[in-house]
Parts: sequence; structure tokens; C-alpha cells
Amino acid sequence: MTIQERLNAQKERAGQIEALATQAQGRDFTEAEQRQFDDLNTQYDNEKIAIDREASRSARLSEIRADGERSFGLPNGASNVPASGVQDRGSAITDSALNAALRGWAAGPEARSEDVQTARRLGINLDSNKIEIRLNGRQPVTGREAHEQSRAMNPLVGAQGGFLVVPQFSGSFEEAMLEYDDMRGFVDVLRTETGAELSWPGGDDTAISGEWLAVGQEVSNQDLTASKQTWSAHTVSSKSVKVDRTLLQDASYDLVGRISRSLGTRIGRAMAAAHTTGSGVGQPTGIVNSAYLGKTAAATGSFTFDEVMDLISSVGTAYAKNASFMMHRLIKWELRKKKDGQGRYLWEPQLQTAGQPDNILGYRIIENSNMSSALTAGQKLILFGDLSHYKIRDVASITIQRLVEKYAETNQDAFIAFARTDGKLLVSGESAATKPVKYLALA
Repeated sequence: MTIQERLNAQKERAGQIEALATQAQGRDFTEAEQRQFDDLNTQYDNEKIAIDREASRSARLSEIRADGERSFGLPNGASNVPASGVQDRGSAITDSALNAALRGWAAGPEARSEDVQTARRLGINLDSNKIEIRLNGRQPVTGREAHEQSRAMNPLVGAQGGFLVVPQFSGSFEEAMLEYDDMRGFVDVLRTETGAELSWPGGDDTAISGEWLAVGQEVSNQDLTASKQTWSAHTVSSKSVKVDRTLLQDASYDLVGRISRSLGTRIGRAMAAAHTTGSGVGQPTGIVNSAYLGKTAAATGSFTFDEVMDLISSVGTAYAKNASFMMHRLIKWELRKKKDGQGRYLWEPQLQTAGQPDNILGYRIIENSNMSSALTAGQKLILFGDLSHYKIRDVASITIQRLVEKYAETNQDAFIAFARTDGKLLVSGESAATKPVKYLALA
């Protein structure tokens, strides 16, 4: 099916969704209507995903072809080479060599002799049960960008106690994190070399204006009310991933891809939940818990068009210019039923341009599966504001630990990833105008 055919199908689904909502205007859906509504929304969203995927398919295919032809050269300035081997700076390092070297490290005493030799040639410390994987210096927005950044990185940097930069590992890890973290593509992400506390200065100057001066008049003084917020580096683990030792010895086993994707997926899911609803105690303060009340709905189990409008108007003009909505997929479906006073739907489906998000009143809709979907009392259902003011701080390296003895009786080794991160909303002051993100809550 071509993109145009999918766009036509998507347009048809949008019309059916609107027709069904109109049919039930002023009353709740029957059980059959609700099932039909849910099915139509699922079909619409699936068509949109397929359209966006097809639009970038040719670029990704070109990227895959280019990736198959690439090889790496060692950096000339590498230092701290482990005593167990000397980096061979004179030869190119291919993907297969890196896979073999990591197999040699991961399999430990059971490693194949050729993998051990490759690991030593590349300077990997086979006696260490820990390696560090450096993430890309700048947070990528998409999986494709993560892959491109990893290709541009120097492949090897000798590090005391292990092996530092492995492009495929870090690229796969980043892609998995992005796939399962609904926040990272839309907020501000900072990467730091260490986990030292990071302070961000601010100040509430919203009520202060300049002044007009008469001839010879002295200028008045008005100090800025300064503030400071601090980001820590909380530790999150992937939990252990057990791998049979026979697989670690298998030359056909994609060690880099399988383990990095598994660890990245787990870390991504944990970070996504914490960056959305985290308590701030031993973990990030999630954007939902960082946001401020913009509007409380009158009902405990529903919200209205007017209440969504009130949420929008509660955010200051400076932040509304770049604002977006964030909500669970099921709440987005609820919004597809809403009309304004002239009978026009709030939902504006993107039926012409692949890759563009649907919007409400001109503001894009971002889905976050970690937000609440329950139409019950007190739930914070919809965020609105400039989401870039939520700051995620990552420490730029991931530690991979190999457990050799713990599962020896079952002939398995285990691998654990440890990452450090924090997150909170940057707020400049106490006035309503300084709150960049607000939420709609049910009564």
C-alpha cells in the first residue's frame, strides 16, 4: 500500500471516528459503540504509525547499506591501554572484530581462542568484569539519529579497568532507550561527564518593568530575585540478564545487539516511568509531579472543552508559544470526542503530511504511556506547556557488569547495566506566569 493510499485510509477512519462521536453526542457510548470507537482509534493510530514509518523507509534502507560498508580506524591518541593487551593502531576495526572482542570479554574463561586474541589486540582487559559504554555526547531525538551519532564516534578509547566506547553497543542502547521512553524526544536532555550535582540558576523577573526617565532623573534600582535548582544523579539498574555460556561462545550470536537492546530497553522503561511520575526520592521528579495545577475539572469522571481551554489559558504567553499537550493514548481518544461551541472537533488529524503529529487547537499531542488513563477522581490527565523546560540530566557513561560465579551452576553468566540520571522541571519563580507546564486534574 502506498503512502497516499494509507493517507486516504487514515482520512476515512478520522471521518468514521467523528461520525460515531456525533451520533452519540449528549450521551455516553453504548457498549457496542465504545468497542467500535476503540477499534477505529486503534486503526487510525496504526495507519499513522505505518505512514510515518514508510515515509522514512528509504532513508533507513540507505543507512543500512552504508552501515554494511563501514569500518573503523583506531584513534591515534588512545591512552591507558590495559596491561592485558596492546591496541593495534595500524589496522581497521570492523563490526565483526568488535563483536568477537566483546564475545571474548563476555565469555570469560570459556571464550574461543580467536575471540580472546581479538580482544587483546583491541586492548580489552579480559580480567575485568566491568566495562563502561559511553553514550553519545548529545541526546539523540530519534533512533535513526542515535545510529548516525554512533557511527561518527571514535570506536575505541582505552580506559582503566575496561573498554569504553563501542559504537554499536551505545547506538543499540540509545535506540532501545528512545523506543521505550516517551519523554526523551520532546524535553531537554543534558549529558555530563560525572555525576556531580548540577545547579541551574533562575530568577523571577516577570513583574519587573523598565522605567521612563525625565531629563536628569536618576535611574531606580530593582534587584533580581534569584533562585537555584539542583540535579543529582540517581542510579537505575536493568536487573540482571542471564545468558547461556554456549551462546557467548557462539560466533553467530549477536552479542552486541541482543544484550545492548535488552539492557537499553529495561533502562529506558525505568527512566520513562520515573521521568513521568517519579517521586524525586532516590529517583527523578517526574514531569507530572513537577507540573502545576492549571485547571480542575468540575466532574470526577470527565472533562469538557471549556476546561481544556482553561488549561491552555492558565499557561503564560511566553511558554504557550512553544507548548504541547502530553497525555495517555486513551485520554487522547477521549479528546477525539470533544467539540467546541460551534460543533467543531478539538482534534485536528494530520491527514496530509507524514511524520507530523495530530494536534488540538494547533498544539501537538504527545502520547505518554506512563501517564494516567483513568477517568477517576483526582487524576492528573493532561499536561500542557513548554515541555523543553523539563530537564533530564544523564551521566554520559553506562556501566555493564558481568556476573561470572552467581549462576555458574546453570552454566550461565549474567549482565547488568547501571545508569545515572535525574530530572525535574525548571521553574524561575513563584508567580503563575513562571510555571512552564501545568496539568488538568479531575475533581
